[in-house]
Order: sequence, then structure tokens, then C-alpha cells
Amino acid sequence: MKHLPHILVILMVLFAPAIAIRAQDAPAGKVEIQEPDKVSILLEKHKAICKLYPEVDGFRVQIYFDSGIHSRRGAYDVYKRFITAHPEHEAYVTYQEPNYKVRVGDFRTRIEAEGFLRSILSEYPSAFVIKDLILFPPLPDVSTTSNEQSQ
Repeated sequence: MKHLPHILVILMVLFAPAIAIRAQDAPAGKVEIQEPDKVSILLEKHKAICKLYPEVDGFRVQIYFDSGIHSRRGAYDVYKRFITAHPEHEAYVTYQEPNYKVRVGDFRTRIEAEGFLRSILSEYPSAFVIKDLILFPPLPDVSTTSNEQSQ
């Protein structure tokens, strides 16, 4: 009886690693995410606000600005070249008499816009950051529970 606590400790030390290893027998690469109900409510409120106010103050990078007889064609050529090279960023062609402009990105902060500007400056050496109304960045579509396979 006197050695019972010692024996229990020894048995726990011997079997604890086996129990811990067994606890990780779930299929590899599967993650289950359970979000609280409040997150779903918050996402729905965000979507409603985006519908009421689709544009907010932000920043874009202006990559083209011209007026004249061929400025419209030039703007759309730059636009097509940009969206082909950078499909992950939005591009916008605007006409503000007498100028055509091509602005890219929907950046919430100047720092984000400046970082992107640095990455495209070799392609568009006259590009610059400008304050503009931007579209709300889209939220990823998430469900309350998801299983994803890792590769």
C-alpha cells in the first residue's frame, strides 16, 4: 500500500505518451471550424452596410492619365495590360473631362497602396498613390462549419 502512489506515477509516465499519440489519430489534413453565432450576425451586418454604403474613403494607384484624341484608346490599352498582369487587383477607367484615367486597387490605407505602388513602379514609372473612394473589400464566403483537405 505504501508504494501504490509510486506505482501509479510510474504507470502514468509509461502510458501517457501512448494516450497522447492516440489522441492525434484524426484524419490528417482535415480541419473543422466552428464559429460562434455572433460571428454570423456580424457578417450579415457587414453585408448590409456594404449594400447601403458600397464606397468608402481609401486609396488607389493611378497608372495612366492623358487627354487628347487617342487618350481613350490608350486608357483601355493600359487597363487591359494591367488586368492581364495583375488579375488579383481591380482596375478602373474613368473619364473626367478632358482626361482619361486608369486607377487600380482598393486599398484601405496609404501604406497598402504605397507597397503596391513599389511593386509596379518598374512597369508604370509615372504611377502615384491618390486618395479616392474605394469599394469595400469583399469578405470571404464562410460557412459555420467547414472541412478542408490540406495538400
